[in-house]
Order: sequence, then structure tokens, then C-alpha cells
Amino acid sequence: MLEFQHIIQINDPAQLAISDIAIHDLWEGLVFRTKCPGYFNPSLASKIEHISDSEFLRHLHFGEETLVDRVRLVKHESIHTSTDADGQHMFAESKTCIEEPAPGHLIIRFEYRRETANVAGEIEVDEYIKQAYVQNDVDAVRTLRDIIRTGIPSIDLWIQ
Repeated sequence: MLEFQHIIQINDPAQLAISDIAIHDLWEGLVFRTKCPGYFNPSLASKIEHISDSEFLRHLHFGEETLVDRVRLVKHESIHTSTDADGQHMFAESKTCIEEPAPGHLIIRFEYRRETANVAGEIEVDEYIKQAYVQNDVDAVRTLRDIIRTGIPSIDLWIQ
């Protein structure tokens, strides 16, 4: 099992050159990323199947493949995704948490668990997967900063 986490600093009072983001705006941006992954990665398309105000199924389409995630939202706190157990190619789950470790400081903690891709006697594929996840999150936060500054696009334009 591959398990790891990493943190991205959002607000830091000592970093005056970086604009602060309100927790509400950060939350809305993270929900937008979850519901509209195609905005962040054009090779992905998604379809949302509503369950409740705090839960939905996300059908991710990439090429000929489809992956179904169950997504649970805890407003202004966390987004938890896990692959639907029936008929999936692999087990994977992630948790994105907004944390305020000290007044004025805001971070996002990204936690990941998934089946290992390593094969005994071959290269360590999991290390590349971890690096890809981290880079994807860094790029997404950069995009989130831009769309929060200019206005989050309508989710209806991005969900198929």
C-alpha cells in the first residue's frame, strides 16, 4: 500500500508578497477542483451523480477508462474521495484538509492511500507516483490562486 501526505502553505503572515486567501474562497476553489477536474487537467472529464449536499459520486473519464469516486465533503474542513469498490481497477483514496495551525496561517494537507504500483525486482514506480501527485497539487494550488483572484468559473460549464 502506498501511503503519504504533503502540505502546501496557503497563508503565511511572514510572506507579504503572497496574497492571503479566505477559507471560504479556498473551500469553494477546492470543491471546484473536485467537481471540475477537466479545468485543471484537460485530459479528464467528469460527471457528477448527486447523493446529498455533502456527498456525490464522481465519474472520471480519461481516454477509454472511467473511474468512479465517492466524494464526501465536510464544509470548510475536508474533501475525502475513495474509489467505489465495485468493479474498479484499483483501490485509491485521498483526503484534502484545510488547516489553520496558527492564527493567520492556512495550509492544505493532502493525504493519499492507494494500491502500490511497484513490482518486485523492477523500478520503484511508487516514488514517481508520489512526485506526480505532489506536482499536480502544487500546480492546482497555483491555478486556484488565479481563479480565486479572478472569479471561480461556473461549475455548470465544466461538468458534463
